[in-house]
Amino acid sequence: MKKRIPFLALVLVLILALALPALAEPTECTHERKNPVAHQEPNCTERGWEAHMLCADCGMPFDLAGSPLDDIPYIECNQDHDYDTTQWGYVDDYGHAHTCIRNPEHHDEIRFHYPEDPEVYPLVCAECGYVIQEEPVDTIVTVTLPFLLTVEKTGELDPGPETFRFVAGEFIDSVELTVTKDSVETNGEKTYEGSFVFTIPESQLRILEEGLLFYQVKEDAQGWTYDSTIYYVMPYFIDLPAEVEWRILLLNEEGEPDYNNPQNQIVFTNLYNAQKPTEPETDPTTEPTAEPTTVPTTEEIVIPPTGDGGQPLLWTALILISSTAGICTVLLGRKRNIHMR
Repeated sequence: MKKRIPFLALVLVLILALALPALAEPTECTHERKNPVAHQEPNCTERGWEAHMLCADCGMPFDLAGSPLDDIPYIECNQDHDYDTTQWGYVDDYGHAHTCIRNPEHHDEIRFHYPEDPEVYPLVCAECGYVIQEEPVDTIVTVTLPFLLTVEKTGELDPGPETFRFVAGEFIDSVELTVTKDSVETNGEKTYEGSFVFTIPESQLRILEEGLLFYQVKEDAQGWTYDSTIYYVMPYFIDLPAEVEWRILLLNEEGEPDYNNPQNQIVFTNLYNAQKPTEPETDPTTEPTAEPTTVPTTEEIVIPPTGDGGQPLLWTALILISSTAGICTVLLGRKRNIHMR
């Protein structure tokens, strides 16, 4: 055993002696074996390269003439996309596009959504089926138009309780306007603060912003003269539904809004004219005229009827008896005169 150890050590020394020179001085590649690499076109995702050669031993690139290159002659990516036109791979809130098969992050030109029927909700894109807008829930907005109404008397009597009505209209398009307050209650001579209140769907506010006419309804109450002023008002909705600003205009002689003469507020003035009732005048020196007395004639004397319908048969019998007695008396008197002769 002791004889074999020196032998093994000697073999190991020989191996190291042969290997160390090779490790210390590596053999330089002669690039005798070169493999050709064909030209490769780039696309949207992968780089291409020019035709070249690579050393089979060390991988060093060479051009086709055999000259060494610092790096592989790459060609950068281009816009060579392969779009999948069978489906809309890219869809957002604004539009849709076809995506590249190689890279879904790449897409062609975005086409904007357009509804198949703009009058039918929900609005669905005719090309990609994207729901552009669900059926809207229209909010009802309450709008208040303030104004002043002044009541003045031009006669002797004070004006009593009265109701005055107002109207807004003449829209450029049909609107679903619901009036909730259109009148002012007055009693006496003073200035009253009024308000014309109505509700309208929020989707129709754009129609309202074009302007509307506001005027008083002319009634036929006795003694009243109604203000016939017509205003043209345009609302500006700053913070729905709370804050509304109004632009107030009068109409010119042509019946058009006078934009050069804006008004600060809407004011109507109604006049009341009524006089106190007058009593007929009498002369204090004139004596009152006595009414003439009339005496009824014989023909006008009427026998008052008695009970039981006046008993006409009884009266008739009495008259006949009286007449007969008178006739008999006359005849007897004549007969006596004849005998005496």
